[in-house]
Amino acid sequence: MTLPAPLTLLLANWHPEEIQRVTIRMREFYPGCRAEAVFSAEEVLEWAVKQAWHVILLDERIPPRGGLDVLPELRQRAPDSCIILQGERIDSRIAEEALRGGADSYLSKRSPTFLLDLPLVARDVVEKRELSHQLDISFTRYRELMEIVPDVVYELDSAGRFLSINQNVFSLLGYNPQELIGAHFSTLIPQTHEGLAIWRMNERRTGSRSTRRLQLPLAAKSAHGTQSAIVQVELAATGLYDKRRFVGTIGVIRKTGGVHGEASALPLPVAELPRPQASIASPEPGDRLRPPRLPQAGERRCAPRVALTGRARFSLGPWKWEGTSMDISLGGVRLGFDETVPAAERQPVQIVIHFDSSVLELPGVVSRVRIGGTSGPIASSVGSAFECIVAFSQLGATEGAVLAQLLQEIPRQTLSIELAGSLSLPQDMGEQEVSKGTESPTTPYSEPEGRRPAEGRAVWKNYLAYSACLANFPDYWQTLAQIFRLAGARRGGERILDAGCGSGLAGTFLLMDEAYRVRSAPRDLAKPLHYVGIDFVSEALLRASHNLSRMAAELSAQSTGVAWPESLVKLSFGVADLNRELPFRESSFDRIVCHFVINYLESPESSLRELVRLLRPGGTLVVTTLKPLADLSEIQRNLFPIADQPDMVKQAMKLLSLWSRIEQGATPARVRPIDEHELTALLRASGAQCPRIYRVFANQAVLALTAKA
Repeated sequence: MTLPAPLTLLLANWHPEEIQRVTIRMREFYPGCRAEAVFSAEEVLEWAVKQAWHVILLDERIPPRGGLDVLPELRQRAPDSCIILQGERIDSRIAEEALRGGADSYLSKRSPTFLLDLPLVARDVVEKRELSHQLDISFTRYRELMEIVPDVVYELDSAGRFLSINQNVFSLLGYNPQELIGAHFSTLIPQTHEGLAIWRMNERRTGSRSTRRLQLPLAAKSAHGTQSAIVQVELAATGLYDKRRFVGTIGVIRKTGGVHGEASALPLPVAELPRPQASIASPEPGDRLRPPRLPQAGERRCAPRVALTGRARFSLGPWKWEGTSMDISLGGVRLGFDETVPAAERQPVQIVIHFDSSVLELPGVVSRVRIGGTSGPIASSVGSAFECIVAFSQLGATEGAVLAQLLQEIPRQTLSIELAGSLSLPQDMGEQEVSKGTESPTTPYSEPEGRRPAEGRAVWKNYLAYSACLANFPDYWQTLAQIFRLAGARRGGERILDAGCGSGLAGTFLLMDEAYRVRSAPRDLAKPLHYVGIDFVSEALLRASHNLSRMAAELSAQSTGVAWPESLVKLSFGVADLNRELPFRESSFDRIVCHFVINYLESPESSLRELVRLLRPGGTLVVTTLKPLADLSEIQRNLFPIADQPDMVKQAMKLLSLWSRIEQGATPARVRPIDEHELTALLRASGAQCPRIYRVFANQAVLALTAKA
């Protein structure tokens, strides 16, 4: 989205020098920016209504009332303007109070990256407000369209409850729209026809497979509020999706027949039911497929399973994995592979069942993955069998009937079955960022609802995406070198956990360091190291897998007499949340690295106690964290002398800006500043030995080296 040109800016600040610096910076970023300065709370309220300002930059200490006090009234006078409150303090409570008062964002003037952040934040808030305005216009048009069409138009949520329905439902069925909002669609279905309407009014399919011109009986409402008559209608409905996630159904109901006094059976014309593409026991003319009792989405355990031995294949972009199908039910299917597949829990997958000359397509999600036939700890051998359980999404009546009949035919061995699954690529990632050859998430973690707000997860997703540019920072690379140097010499067969691995920069350094060590001092390669990276952002794990595989390939091409990567380092990745119990046995790892993560966790002490539990006696734990009020500008200055590309500086500025915003509490992500004394106390309380403390990252971070007590 392009910003309006020229950008109009109202500066409410009583410091002329600050107004000058902000004006110069904004005009550098937005050529032709029109800026107007006012010096008091009364003036900003007066000027707010003189024109439609794109951005109003309000100082927290604007005399005589202060920015927080004037903020609610300013929001009323300039409802369409983006208001950014600038303050003296880096305090998440002030930021929360500003957002509640009507501000779009909060920035601290004391932040070393304030002038870098301001144009970027201004762009973000203007784009979001413009997008919100366009959505409001679209919604208004949608509501007006619903009211003028002669038919009944409704919308359901993913659970089948009415989100909206227009006034025409009153003339057709006698219901006031307010009576149905929040009610389940089955309210309108006669009990004798529930099987007919299921998966139709709450249609999940789209395009040519969605419901069209379906004859359906609905129950009208009597004067006493009870169902008294049946109305014959024609239904058209289609599913709504938000990037492959089912969010609801929108449909149109049109009256076609008369009103019947009682709920008598109204047959559905056979021609309106789509014929399944199956060659098994096709129904005779005049018959209909009887939908079986289908399990709810993800309820694989409640459905009887049928053993199935046949070919299976998974694909992800251009990569394919061959395996075998193990069992199948109305709820899902279990597949086995000789190598690991990059499948993560809740990952959408499209299952295609080929039998004889027919095809059945079923949507589903990955519900569980296992290594070596057991879930939990990561298997000790790379060659362990990999199992993936896919739970079918809620199936339509036709798909359910075809699948049920297919399950009856499988034990008779009259069919030739082949399954193919197509995994979905993560959002905002291209195919080139997914690699094959490393272990995928071995113990995926299904994040509970409400555990991490969606906007907070988005912040970390963006941060981890930008974090790849940290490899360009000399101070960051030196910090990684200090981490692995202080952790001590590594021996073959050791297991190393990278807790909060992000894009895999620590693992990349480990690969390089191990290759150089072996090249300069050859050792027995019979027992390679085992690197395990975990993070709660699955997109970052796939990016880490790609980065480490690419680095291994480059090192292999440069090395002679050394086979990469199996002979030096085994790679494994898993989705896990450091705020919860981790899926590993006690004393599973020889070394654990928790790099720039601990101060973002909900309970640092509990998380450290969990890491100490996983550490074997005599092993080492390395924890790093930024100092409170770290000066990130020094990190940036150290990058400029070696930056040879403009994009390198641009990405670094974005990362430092986001990092600074997280530290200030200006994002949904939570942060808890931890100094070296508190970090020492936390490690002692978690059961670790008294740590040795070092200053790293250009003296802006603390490194603690400890072992299990």
